[in-house]
Parts: sequence; structure tokens; C-alpha cells
Amino acid sequence: TAMAPVNGVFVGSIITCLCILFAGFLVLFNHMPVVLYYVSYISYMKYALEGLVVSIYGYGREPLECLNEEGYCHYRFPETTFKEIGMTDGKYWSDISVMVGFLVVIIIISFYTLKRSLKCR
Repeated sequence: TAMAPVNGVFVGSIITCLCILFAGFLVLFNHMPVVLYYVSYISYMKYALEGLVVSIYGYGREPLECLNEEGYCHYRFPETTFKEIGMTDGKYWSDISVMVGFLVVIIIISFYTLKRSLKCR
């Protein structure tokens, strides 16, 4: 049946792999084709990664300390990190809002799926 727990494990694994693929972990946003870049907007992990990076490197963070003998550190300035991974427009609170929206949608879908499953018994 479609509601079997074994099917849920496999479908969940496939969906998680796709979310990781489109989140920017494996393929950076600069290297994605335009079509895949727009598909990445449906991945909740994209917003989690953006929120994490913005919370660490954003909000006026001072340049990092350079421990290199030559005096050159490529990722010393947070703006360089944002440009390198393709997150020039990351906004923390909008990322949080989208993740809360995903959570609400998943809770609603789970509720109706459970209700339908219990009604059939």
C-alpha cells in the first residue's frame, strides 16, 4: 500500500537527497544552471543553509584574523565568502519565515494524512 512505513523510508530518503542537492551543499548556486537554481527555491535546506551562513558571517561581522605568514587570506572578509558560495542576497528573517512556512505546511499535510489513514481503519 502507499501508506506502508517501508515506502515512507524510501520516499523520505529520496526527497532528502534531492533537498541536499538543491540546497547548495554539493553544487554551489554560482555553478547551477538557471533551471536548477529556480528549483532550489522549493528546498527547505537551501533556506537553512542561507540562514546559517548569514547568522555566522552576516550582520557586520569584522574581518577574520589572518594567520598566514604571507599576510593574504582569501576568505578574510565575510563578503568574499558570500560571493564565493553565491549568497549575495541572503536575508536571515526571510529564511526563518520560509522555514516556518514549510513546517506549517508539513504539519497540515501530516494531520490530514494521519486523519485519512485512521478513517480507513
